[in-house]
Amino acid sequence: MTKARPSPAKPVRRQSVPRGKARMKGTGELKSLRRQLAEAEDALRAIREGDVDAVIVSGSKGERIFSLSETESLYRLMVETMSEAGLAVTPEGTILFANNCFAQMVQKPLEHITGRSLAQFVGRDSRRRLNLLLAKARRGPSEARIVLESKGSSIPVHVWANLLDRPDGATICLVGVDLSQLETSKEMIQHLQEQRQILAESEAALRKAQELAQIGSWTLELPKNRAYPSDEMLRILGVHQEEFDRAAPELIDRLIHPGDREHVRAIIRAGTAQWPQPPMEFRIVRPDGSLRMVWVEVGDLKRDSGGSPEILTGVIQDITERKAAEEILRRSAEDLEELVRQRTAEIRKKDDIIRRTQKIEALGTLAGGIAHDFNNVLSTIIVSTELALLDAGSSEPGTGHLSLVLQAARRGQALVKQIISFSRQREQTRTLVQVSPVVMDTLKFLRSSLPSSITIREAVEESSDSIMGDASQVTQILMNLCVNAAHAMREQGGVLKVVLKAVDIEQEMSAKHPELQPGPHVGLIVSDTGSGMSADVVERVFDPFFTTKPPSEGTGLGLSVVYGIVKSYGGGITVYSEPGQGSTFSVFLPRIMAPQEETHVQPEVVQGSGERVLLVEDDAIQLQGVSALLQRLGYAVTARADSAEALALIERDPLGFDLLITDQTMPKLMGSQLAERALKIRPGLPVILCTGFSEIVDGDKSALIGIREFVYKPFGIREISQSIRRALAAGAS
Repeated sequence: MTKARPSPAKPVRRQSVPRGKARMKGTGELKSLRRQLAEAEDALRAIREGDVDAVIVSGSKGERIFSLSETESLYRLMVETMSEAGLAVTPEGTILFANNCFAQMVQKPLEHITGRSLAQFVGRDSRRRLNLLLAKARRGPSEARIVLESKGSSIPVHVWANLLDRPDGATICLVGVDLSQLETSKEMIQHLQEQRQILAESEAALRKAQELAQIGSWTLELPKNRAYPSDEMLRILGVHQEEFDRAAPELIDRLIHPGDREHVRAIIRAGTAQWPQPPMEFRIVRPDGSLRMVWVEVGDLKRDSGGSPEILTGVIQDITERKAAEEILRRSAEDLEELVRQRTAEIRKKDDIIRRTQKIEALGTLAGGIAHDFNNVLSTIIVSTELALLDAGSSEPGTGHLSLVLQAARRGQALVKQIISFSRQREQTRTLVQVSPVVMDTLKFLRSSLPSSITIREAVEESSDSIMGDASQVTQILMNLCVNAAHAMREQGGVLKVVLKAVDIEQEMSAKHPELQPGPHVGLIVSDTGSGMSADVVERVFDPFFTTKPPSEGTGLGLSVVYGIVKSYGGGITVYSEPGQGSTFSVFLPRIMAPQEETHVQPEVVQGSGERVLLVEDDAIQLQGVSALLQRLGYAVTARADSAEALALIERDPLGFDLLITDQTMPKLMGSQLAERALKIRPGLPVILCTGFSEIVDGDKSALIGIREFVYKPFGIREISQSIRRALAAGAS
């Protein structure tokens, strides 16, 4: 083995010429060898600290100059092969050096990177953070997250920065980790942040430009089986120089993890037969018991004059943190695959929800059609019954039965209104609603529909119970809660209790239920003595399509609809339930302090004075019944079942009628179309539009056409007489 002597061997200082030579000669003297090794370490340390530009060495074949780039080849090897982006920039951000990893990130060759501003490779939104990072790095270590952009792609990168004070000027060194594999979930990002502590432990090795080259080096004298480690290698192994000198190479073999030892021995035994040898990765166990993963690569092999291997050099790097990061990425990839599976399942579930929602919408359309036909039937029943009552008089026998028929028809009318309200997929108009009458009407309906094994008890306060809402939605809330309660008691029966009372939400309750604002509320409490629910069911009870009922008995939408209505009113809903102890749902709606309403007086029947009425209705039974009703009220009626024929009558004699009453849903011309054409022929003609159900026209739209009154079927003699009088009065004015 050859070594440099102390006196003639000197590194060349910057801006100077060589002052001496290092003359090398072979020697077998141990003392001289150690002295020369120490001199070589001094020279290497001077190279690392940037104090020399080259080393001149003389030997048997003459003098040779080793430049700094050749001396630092081992260090550059580490920088170029590391899996993180490495950069050296000026304080202003001009790139002085970049490794292959950074070039791959920005998809540019290295020759197109050096000398350019780092900001050119950073997204617009990240340039301000880059400037702050460089500014902070001038005062000490700093870090930030930026986004690299190139060729339309973006890569999120976490960057650590440190300032180096070099003789030729300040340099900022940057190390960046690609975060794109971890951007798919917050948990992954959190996991990466937890590794910051591990990465921080290696921050000392990133404080100077040579931090990227803090890699252990070693020289192995093969004939003597003697190794000469650098200080960094000793640090990696966790041993002192004296300890290494006493026990090497047995110490190195002992430090290798038992699970990897035989594999490493096999590579060493193969020796030069497999030259060049591939890099090795294996575990070592330090004397303090800590486990580290190292990367070892063999460099140059020098042979003696006879061609036999003599000197072997190489590098060693602690890659424990890198392996940990790779493990994080591997786990992150697994987590991502699991997330994809979960998202796929969610998409399939949403597709199922969409299909079920479409079915419900179809049912709503069907319900609207049924409501329209049912209203026509009810109109005939109500009109005919009222005519029969008028003909019979109050003293005639049988009028009591006719009154029951009329009462049942009115109940059917209220039921149809609920069906129409539920079938419409639009926001309901909110008005001042007194809740207690709605609750009492709903309970009357429930008593006739629930089994006799379920007892209904109510405690309804009829004062201070007004809200801004829609009566049909309040009915929907109570119906859904009561139907669910009845289902929980269907097997053994029980008690369904409904309480309506004024409640003042206090600050303490508002803190427990943030959706509830302190102040006056109307409390609607529905409780049952049924089977109750477990905690996990209570947690999901308001989820759309979640139900514990068999598929044929429920859609899982009832309580989610209740929750949506209550939230839209600015209220809140709470649930208390235990298995076997029943359930209690408490709904709280903001209370409005409304003035006392005057007693409602039933409108009187208004008689006509022979006004000429054109009645248009395609249903023959209704046409006959309503025509008889109008004649009984004192009007001269012309009845037509064909809207086109009715329009022809108006065209022939525009002044022949004082009032047009038309149904909306008819063949040829819809009622609104007939009214619009009639008004063009005779502007100001009073028109009443009647409908059982329509998604096309409502009161507001009909008013825009010029229609005076919009009447929902079924109607009775009082309603239609009042509407006729208002329409005629408006026409006269």
